[in-house]
Amino acid sequence: MSRVIRYIRYDYGRGDEPREASLLLFLYDIPYFTSCGVLPSRFIINEILKVGANGGGMSPGATWEPFEITDEEFESLKKDIQAVPIDIIRASSRYADAPFIIDPSFDYLEDRATWSREVCQKYGAEWLRRVSPEIYGKMDDQALRNVVETMTNRRTDQTFQPRP
Repeated sequence: MSRVIRYIRYDYGRGDEPREASLLLFLYDIPYFTSCGVLPSRFIINEILKVGANGGGMSPGATWEPFEITDEEFESLKKDIQAVPIDIIRASSRYADAPFIIDPSFDYLEDRATWSREVCQKYGAEWLRRVSPEIYGKMDDQALRNVVETMTNRRTDQTFQPRP
């Protein structure tokens, strides 16, 4: 059984919204959680979860009591990602654009910025075409690489601190 996470999600101008969700739904509700749709390693996930907040300012965000997940929870999470239809996840979570991509070949990277750049080099164009085919489906590969590079640089510069 997946743990239940209690958290607050917020969007500028909408106020705070207390929530409870499974680990799967919670992670899809955290802004800037993935890079180019790739599920981070357990190490990077725990670095994010130990902070207790992500996003914020005038951007959407979420806050929670800091915690870490176990190896068992991580393995269960990967199975859930593959088993639960994205439409079910999308009904409860803001950032369920597409199922997370699971690629453990990047798990050796422990620096989030480096990990983000590496996964986006591999998956950035594919991810953009999956989540916004009407915008990115007709772009050539070089134009998509430029978009991905810009997005990756912006995301890795995000500060992951609780809002004031």
